[in-house]
Amino acid sequence: MPGGPGLILLVMSEKLGCVSILGLLGEHLAVTVYLGADALKTFFEIQDSPLDLRIADRGLEIRQLMLSFEDGDEFESLDRELIRELGLKFLGWLTWALFRSCLPCYAPWHLDAGEVERLTVFLEQTADVAEHVKDDPDLIP
Repeated sequence: MPGGPGLILLVMSEKLGCVSILGLLGEHLAVTVYLGADALKTFFEIQDSPLDLRIADRGLEIRQLMLSFEDGDEFESLDRELIRELGLKFLGWLTWALFRSCLPCYAPWHLDAGEVERLTVFLEQTADVAEHVKDDPDLIP
């Protein structure tokens, strides 16, 4: 998939998750976990379609958990309340961490407790892999 996002396959509790790190072109900075074999299949179908036939919203057809980096004005009051409760502070453009669950054909929504746990594990594993790739970029072609 030349020019596409980098993919790292991870397995957690016998459930497949495919991590896609977005942002190479700087337009959308995110770490997305596509959940399950069907999600991965749809992801590759979108990637394999001709560029002029790709529909950006098709990504919302894929079951996924997402951490994206946004401007503060993208946040709902529930997000701001949680940030305040956690004592977090974000300064600068595209530095606000936004966590979302995406079910096919539904608008992205807040994570439930189980999704927070799953996403946390995937992000920890991704950070671990990233450290190794930082030391040896040839680990991922």
